[in-house]
Amino acid sequence: MPFITEELYQYLKDENECESIMISSIPVAQAHNPEILKAFDTAQKAIMAIRNIRQDKSIPNKEQVKLIIRKNFEQKADDTFDAIVEKLCNLSAIDYTSDKVENAFSFLVDTTEFYIPVSANINIDEEIKKLEEDLKYQQGFLLSVGKKLENESFVNNAPAKVVEMERKKQSDALARIKVIEDQLKGLKK
Repeated sequence: MPFITEELYQYLKDENECESIMISSIPVAQAHNPEILKAFDTAQKAIMAIRNIRQDKSIPNKEQVKLIIRKNFEQKADDTFDAIVEKLCNLSAIDYTSDKVENAFSFLVDTTEFYIPVSANINIDEEIKKLEEDLKYQQGFLLSVGKKLENESFVNNAPAKVVEMERKKQSDALARIKVIEDQLKGLKK
């Protein structure tokens, strides 16, 4: 196989590179941009969440849906990967807003809120039932995390990382509960 590698190297090398791959130095890693990595991570999580919503709500992949992204004032809209998200999720459009969207399924990725408007072929009563079950689960989870954090011996004896993780779980659960309650309000209208 070394001759195949050498052949490929000859086709791909730059003008100022070594004559042969055998005597060239190992390429040095290039600097990376953490903002692009964060934007990609957000796009990846959004794609997974959109696909999960499609599956949970029985929205066919062939049906195009619209995605609305609620931008916060402290966040700038990062549309670097919008075209990729649009293509991979079969979206009709991606819009940005600063207001809450009524009558839509919402999900959070980090601190950004995303909305997919409810289509006509979704059973709203069934969705309300699912959301109420999820709300009950999240409230139970929040209660268990709260009990852990109220236990002074846990807070004093556990490593700081573990306590911080539990606090993050608590804040995430509160955010999810708020989103679910907003969804329920929107669907019950």
